Formats: sequence, structure tokens, C-alpha cells
Amino acid sequence: MKKLVAALVAVAAVTSSCGPTEQFPDTITVNQPPVEPAPTEFTNTNNNTNTNVTTPSTPRGSVSGVVTTTNLSPLADADVELIIGSAQTLTTKTDMSGAFRFADVPAGSQVLVNISKNGFARARVTTTVPSAAGNVPIDDANASFGPIQLAELNGTVRFVVSRPDGRPAAAVRASLRVSPVVSVTLFNNDNTSQATSHLTLDAVADAQGQLVFNGVPTPLELTRFNNAQYQLYVSPLDADNDGFPETGGYVDSYSASSLVGAGNVRFVTLGALGSGGFWVESSNVGSLRNAADNDPLRNTVRTGESLQFVFSQPVQPQSLVVRVTNEYGASSLSVTPQLSFGNMMVSVPLGNSVSVVGEYNIDLRAISASGAQYTRTGFFFFNTATPTPVTAVAASYQETSLTAAAATQLNNGEAVFVHFSAPIAFGQSGMLPQVFFNADIGGPTPGVIGDFQGERGAAQGFTLIPNEPTAPVATRIPVEQPVFPLVLSGYTTRWSFAYQGAPLTALSTLELDVAFSKIPNNAFVDSFWSQPVTSDFVLTGVVKQPVPVP
Repeated sequence: MKKLVAALVAVAAVTSSCGPTEQFPDTITVNQPPVEPAPTEFTNTNNNTNTNVTTPSTPRGSVSGVVTTTNLSPLADADVELIIGSAQTLTTKTDMSGAFRFADVPAGSQVLVNISKNGFARARVTTTVPSAAGNVPIDDANASFGPIQLAELNGTVRFVVSRPDGRPAAAVRASLRVSPVVSVTLFNNDNTSQATSHLTLDAVADAQGQLVFNGVPTPLELTRFNNAQYQLYVSPLDADNDGFPETGGYVDSYSASSLVGAGNVRFVTLGALGSGGFWVESSNVGSLRNAADNDPLRNTVRTGESLQFVFSQPVQPQSLVVRVTNEYGASSLSVTPQLSFGNMMVSVPLGNSVSVVGEYNIDLRAISASGAQYTRTGFFFFNTATPTPVTAVAASYQETSLTAAAATQLNNGEAVFVHFSAPIAFGQSGMLPQVFFNADIGGPTPGVIGDFQGERGAAQGFTLIPNEPTAPVATRIPVEQPVFPLVLSGYTTRWSFAYQGAPLTALSTLELDVAFSKIPNNAFVDSFWSQPVTSDFVLTGVVKQPVPVP
């Protein structure tokens, strides 16, 4: 042993004295064929017995099926494509018996089967190739389809479409969805197949409104499938291609059996655009909306704005009538409505016809494309961009006498009117402004002002109440009527009281005090833009409104 060690040491010494050594890699890789994984053994220990079952390490399977027509006749020479996951695609054709088979498919694979033949519906079926029986892997498992029935696409279905007014819906676009057009049965009950089983076609109606769908299963053939349906989707008609349809769309389903009875033709009438009714859906004049809104803030337009109305259905242009009057409804103001957006929006520029702050009445009439009528009377308020405080601007009285002396003076019982610069709201009974005359209209001491109700300085004046006009100021008999019946808004520029006192003359210089300061703090009167009126006003002069005469 000592001699052997010495020899090795000597060899090492010789090697170290031979100069630089060649460098070898630390790892050496040897290429060799891959080793097939060993089969797996499963042990059955039931009933105290041991049974060893050898299973394949890479189980394979197959996908097969039979393709037929709807009457179960074999469909030969159909193209069949098998897509395994996202990595592999195989193709074949059906034989004379309509059968196909793909072998050596990895077990457990999710596969897509595409089947097509000219003149027949296309089938797309997905399934999973079996890979185990219970918890035991198996080899040569089969995902088997049969039969796969394809409907023949040799039929024609027609629909005749009319507009709401009965005219043909020429150029209307539609789609027809036919389902099912494929029937699939999977023999292997361990897995569930999913099939794309519908056909969708598009068509455009001709000048007579006829939609023709060629290349669909005939209704008679489709009755061989359960719950077969033809689903029709018709787009809203936009005849002038302005992006705003004139009609609503249409959706309905027809069973195959119902079309067999109807001879493959059905008649369709498009509905009016909207949700069935005809009304104003939105507007800056809330009183004219379908759900009327009389709040003054939602009935106010300002300088430079137009009245705007959006209808639920298109409007027949010749039917549109818009009439506007002032607060008294005496005559129509000049306005010209304009239709746009598929005749569903109406704009009414006010121009110089409406330029004075106040309340205006409006009458709107229209007929929809389907013949429905809409008539509504309402009101709106006009205001400047920057509202100014409300003031009392004038006083007048209604003369009731035709005799010379009485006809030139304010008599007991006659109505006195106070006019304001803007409509103001109703107050509460007993909590309204009061009016006082700077004149001796009664009392125990002649010539003394302030010792009689309604005189300046008295504790109580004449209660001023709203007197919203429902007709023009009467100047003749029969009295004038408004252009159309007026709707009360609850706001008015005209307030009044019944004069009680001695006759008053010299009316042009007569002073009236309009006292809002007499209203208790817990009550209020405000303008249509919600501005409280709290100031007192002094008016000079009372103008006579003559007695109406024939």
C-alpha cells in the first residue's frame, strides 16, 4: 500500500511540472432519446384482495360521428375539421354512410368540430375526449357524435313591412335568426357537447316593403326540430338617412309550424317611434309636457332662447301649430316653429315677438306620423338674463256707468287694478298687500285723510288680491274672447280690489300706496323667479277702462 501511494504522488508531481493544463467544462451533457414514462400501477384493495391494474402513461382517444340530413339520410362528402385545443387542426370528409373518425387524439383534450357542406347549415360542436373511467385513466376512449343533423338551406321566407301610415317601408333593414338549424346527439353520456345551432341573414326591403330571406331552411323542414323559431328583427326606418328614424323597430318570433300555415309570408307593421303614445317628452315649457309641470322655474325662457319641444314620435310637418299670446290672450304673436331631428324636435324662436318680461300663453297642436293627435295649452314666462326687482307700474279701474258725471269718476263698488312689472304669486288669505289712497274717501271728519279704511295713514287698507286674466280686457259687447282657452299659472301681473268709498275725481293725479310691508313676516309674495316682493310702491294716476258697449 505504501508503494501505491508513493507512485500516485509521483505521478501528481510529474503532472504539475508540465506547464498550463487544458480547461474542461464542469458539466457534460449527453443527448439521448427521451425515456417513455413508466406505466402507473393502481392497486385495488377491496374485499381484502390486491389487484394490480397497469394503465397507459399517455392515454389517447378518438372523435367520431355520423352526419345526416334532418330526415336522417347520410350526408356524404361533408368537410369535417377537428381543432385540438389551440395547437393542432385535423381534417377529413364523411364517407358514404356520413361517418367520420379522428384517431390518436390526446385523452382529456377539449376539441372543436366544424362540419360544413355546401347547401346545408354549418355545425360547430365542442366536447372533451374522455380520459378516465372514474378515477382510472383509460386508453382509446371515444367521443362519439351521432347523428349530427344539418338542415338544408334551400328555402325562402318573406315578410312584407308597412310604415305606421300604411305605406311600404321601403329600404328598411332587417335580420332573420333561424334556430336551431343543427341537431347534435353525443353518444358518450360522460361529457356534454355544445353546438352552435343558428343561422342569421340580413335583408333590405324593396320598394313594396318586401323582405326576402333566401338560403334558409324551409319551415316544413324546420318542424323536424323541437322549438324551431324564425326570429325577425326590423330596424327603425330612417328613410332620409339623416340619422333620426321616422318609425320604431319591430321584433317578433315565428314558429316553423306557424309559417307552414302562413305560406312562408308574414305581414308586419312598424310602430310609431316612441313608447306607444304621442306626447311632448321634454321641453323648457313644463306645462306642455305629457306630465305637466307648472313650476315657474321650469316654464321660463330667457333672452335669446327658443321654446323647445321633443315629441315621442315624429310629427307630420303640415300638422304642427304653435300659437302664442300675451297674458290676456287677445291676439296671436308672430312665431314660426321649426322641425328638426327626424321631425321629433320643435324649436320656436321668439325673436322680437316676445321681448317684455311677463307671462305668455301657448297652444301646441300636432299629429304624429302614425296619425295620433296631441293638443295642449299652457303658459311660459319670459325673463331677461339678469332679472330686475318687481315694481308696481300702473293702476286702472273698470268703469261701470254710462252717465256723464259717474263715467268720469271712481265709484263705490268698481274694480281697481294694480299692474306689476312681472307676474307675482298668490299669497295667503288675509296676508296680502294692501292699498291706501292719498285722499279723503270717507270717515267722520270731512277733509281728514287717515280716519277711514283705505286712506293713507289708516290701520287697514284695501286688500289686494290676484286677478289673473282669463280673457282680454272687455271693450265691447259681446266681450272679446281669448285666441284659445287660457290656463291659469297662479302668477299674474294684474291684482285688484273692490273700491269702497266716496266717488273720487281728479284721477290723473290721485296717489295710491301699494304696501307689501303690511304682510306678516310668516307670509310672502314672490315673483316667478322666486324673488320675494317686500317693498312699498307709490303710484300716481288711475286710468279708466271704459264700459263695454255693443
